[in-house]
Amino acid sequence: MKNISKKLPSGAELYITMASFEVGHRLLKAVMKEAETININFGANAKSFKDFAELDVNDTTINTLKNIVARLISSDLIENVAWECMAYATYNKVKIVKENNVFDEPSARGDYLIVVKEVMIFNLLPFSQSLGSLFTDMLGSNTESLK
Repeated sequence: MKNISKKLPSGAELYITMASFEVGHRLLKAVMKEAETININFGANAKSFKDFAELDVNDTTINTLKNIVARLISSDLIENVAWECMAYATYNKVKIVKENNVFDEPSARGDYLIVVKEVMIFNLLPFSQSLGSLFTDMLGSNTESLK
């Protein structure tokens, strides 16, 4: 997964190249730092991703999702590193850096959050593939010590 091309709902073309490990790792750390500040409560006791996917949506779930999205969008720390990652991408063949004013046009502003999301997911995905096993290993070792 070195790069990806996407046509956005507006019709604009987004081309993303993987940021360097250093920049991607800073993004991971920024997201994790912000995640520490959010009280994540879905109002249920899900023991697996399957359980989580089958949860009923309730006010607690909606409030938690709102808090997560609001924190990600409002974080200066994440925004700064996201811009570093976006420097590895183009929007309608224009490099995405602040100096290029890519999102100054009102028609492009609607794509801003979509672009940030796509760039962040693309750069975080390689890290996240090992997170599940990391937590499983940690929980497994904790469970074993309780026996």
